[in-house]
Amino acid sequence: MTIFIQPVKRQRGFILVMTLWIIAIATLAASAFALWTQQTIALVQTMQENVQGEIDIQNTQATLLYLLNTKTFNMAGLTVPSLHPVETKTPVDTTQLFEDDFSLSEITHTEITLDDQVYHGLGLAKFALQDEGGLLNVGWISDASFFRFLGLLGVETDQRDPLLDKLKDFTDLDDNHRINGAESYQYQEQNLPPPPNRRLQTPSQVKQILGWRELHHLWKSGIWEQNTSIATSGYPNINTAPSLVLQSVYGLNAEAAQRVIAARIEQPLTSLELISRLTGVILPMGEEEMVYFASAYLRLTIWHEKSQRIRQIHFWFNPLIEKSMPWQVLYSVELPLFETYQQAKPKYVETPLFTTTLSTNPS
Repeated sequence: MTIFIQPVKRQRGFILVMTLWIIAIATLAASAFALWTQQTIALVQTMQENVQGEIDIQNTQATLLYLLNTKTFNMAGLTVPSLHPVETKTPVDTTQLFEDDFSLSEITHTEITLDDQVYHGLGLAKFALQDEGGLLNVGWISDASFFRFLGLLGVETDQRDPLLDKLKDFTDLDDNHRINGAESYQYQEQNLPPPPNRRLQTPSQVKQILGWRELHHLWKSGIWEQNTSIATSGYPNINTAPSLVLQSVYGLNAEAAQRVIAARIEQPLTSLELISRLTGVILPMGEEEMVYFASAYLRLTIWHEKSQRIRQIHFWFNPLIEKSMPWQVLYSVELPLFETYQQAKPKYVETPLFTTTLSTNPS
């Protein structure tokens, strides 16, 4: 009798192959599910961090607005409630907050400085305050200072006069064409909105000007936004001006500008004579033209640790206005997180209002 067993072997082989396939598919499915779960958890954590970060930003902003509207300013910045209160014989008269620009309250070196120094806010938040009176006013700056400023920004010499002429044609009240400028018909040729023939509403509006849009390195680095303003006139505040502004307006070199910045950390500058001794440069303006106090226009830059973008809010403060808020938001923009903020070493605000942040200070 002949027995054939080959089909059984084939059946067993088929079952084995199917089993292996099922195991492989199950393994892949399990791996895919694990990866999906991991990605979902990471996404949820990111969303939670962003929500918490936004809460911390709002709380930090509210705390700063409280301080800005209830505390005095001095040449060093915004005063804050001390961690260790001390009795003073002559308390500060807050009704004179804006007399002679700002109160001459005693400098404690615990002030929140108004020179774009980065601070820890509440929770995940970080912030920096900049006196806009320390920046270059795009509509007021002299041609010579503007020319130097563009050079410091890396703009070639032969490009600077055309950029300046186009800026003037964009903002002046007439349609007269400067040699290197551009008027309405040239914008129409490129299907662009014509010049508004009024002063700029924000410094970033220069991107709408012919020739300016192509300066990509200015917008990517944020160097233009960080050094310019449209809020104030006159010479920039020597105690809050960034290095590029000090070099452009006051004619200092980078080393002298850095000496000014280092010196004012220890003690605000108060006279031309002191500045001249410090820099070795006799400044070409009179004492009556110098500015040592912050203006009523401030820029708040705020973000949180997990964010890749910053929010810049431009405020105008005037507590003397009746029947209205003592502060107004002029405008607000969101921008990429600039490298200068990423690399900055944040300081802690020495006040009970930021005790949550101070409790995490490793020092």
